[in-house]
Amino acid sequence: MSFSFRIYGAVGQSGDGFAFLWQNDPRGPTALGGLGDQMGYAGISPSVVVEFDIFANVYDPGPNDVAITTNGQNTTALAHQFAPFPLDDGVTHYAWIDYQAGVQQVSVYLSNTPTRPSTALVSATVDLYTTVGSSAYIGFTAACGGANDDFALESLTLQESVP
Repeated sequence: MSFSFRIYGAVGQSGDGFAFLWQNDPRGPTALGGLGDQMGYAGISPSVVVEFDIFANVYDPGPNDVAITTNGQNTTALAHQFAPFPLDDGVTHYAWIDYQAGVQQVSVYLSNTPTRPSTALVSATVDLYTTVGSSAYIGFTAACGGANDDFALESLTLQESVP
């Protein structure tokens, strides 16, 4: 899967961020997670989440962090890495999220150009099938707490790749 996005419009401090998730919560497509620092996905379970965090909460390693987490756990990441550029600078950025079933790995690639980097920014071992089951809903969540941010998904491409 790949997508382009922009985060803009903050007046003063930026808000919290956005996330992409696979989920199979019993509430189905109407599942809603927590507000603010919970980025709309906290409590959605079972789930696998890729988080684009622009605000440093007390449990975060810092702002501008890309993390992989499971089961709506917004305070504990399986893996994280700081983005190589500000995510909330109003510029279009590009992300690729891959899942390799054979090695049970989620990998996130990030660029400020439409060219996919050769190396993932962050990866984590996650068994997507065991975590969310044989089918899942996919989507995005976002939150900005008391701040004012706009989160724009500019393009989205879903593609299945078979090794």
